[in-house]
Amino acid sequence: MFTDKIILVTGGAGSFGKVMVSKLLKLGAGEVRIFSRSCGSGENHIYAGESAGKVRLISGDVRDSKAVTEAMAGADYVVHAAAMKDVHGCERDPQGALEVNVNGTLNVVEAAREAGVKKVVIVSTDKACFPAGVMGLTKALMERMVLARCRGLIIEPVLSVVRFGNLMGSAGTVIPLFVKQAREGRELTVTNPDMTRFMMTVADAVDLVLIALRHGVNGDIVVERAQAASLRTLVEGAMLYAAAGASGAPRPEAPAAAGPKPSVKIIGARPGEKLYETMATGEEMSRAVGVNSDKRLYLRIPLDGPVVDDLAEEFNSHNSPALSAADMAAIIRKLGI
Repeated sequence: MFTDKIILVTGGAGSFGKVMVSKLLKLGAGEVRIFSRSCGSGENHIYAGESAGKVRLISGDVRDSKAVTEAMAGADYVVHAAAMKDVHGCERDPQGALEVNVNGTLNVVEAAREAGVKKVVIVSTDKACFPAGVMGLTKALMERMVLARCRGLIIEPVLSVVRFGNLMGSAGTVIPLFVKQAREGRELTVTNPDMTRFMMTVADAVDLVLIALRHGVNGDIVVERAQAASLRTLVEGAMLYAAAGASGAPRPEAPAAAGPKPSVKIIGARPGEKLYETMATGEEMSRAVGVNSDKRLYLRIPLDGPVVDDLAEEFNSHNSPALSAADMAAIIRKLGI
């Protein structure tokens, strides 16, 4: 599917983009274009050593329709990951979040239509379901704007949406902070230990995008049956990992690290945060169909599709398969934090 094709990845200068680019090149892509405000800055060194001449860095902003159109020319597929996704940053700048997450996405969709792109996968978030903050609200509106386009008569591009949970190990996530605090014997600052969140690795997120590119039909929302963990479990996993040090896999009986044992300080939820996240609503789950994969369980939620299970309940981080503290410690070790 990707052999000799041109793929544009917006917002591809971060940890997700790096893994996405590497995967696409392994799958035979002829050229991968990275369109990001970070291209040209110190972050572009992450693509050094990739297949010579196959990675093209383009500095630009999705709010600039002309720049998006120029970057899109000749592309076969698009992965739209550019977004204002910091929850607290969005709370401070709702206007900026609206301009990037909604207007920027519409610029990408329109440019893809004009360029004759075959498929566009648009990255959303579990926070778009029952949104409580600006980030989730703008992503929910973005989804609705995209799905409204899919109800029109446009044949191409095929537009589909994927929803990510928390990407463990990506820039700005809390796991490195917890590990650092635990190693230093400092208090681990936790908003609410009972909060649960979907946990995905960056590699999981890339696999989800590839599933959408391969199997997504116009108007689909594609999700992974991801596992979740409470912040209490996440803290305990970080402590296990920190206590085990560099000597093999973390174990519950691992000796404590030198210095005082870390304690936990509850600081309370901040604006825009919820007790749990929802990956798919009950109404969406009633229409969901499975996608065959040898890796994990994925679900396609067709646009206006028939009801498959009228008793389906929402899929959220409280009722999803739960990771244990030992599971979290093993994942953290694998991530190399």
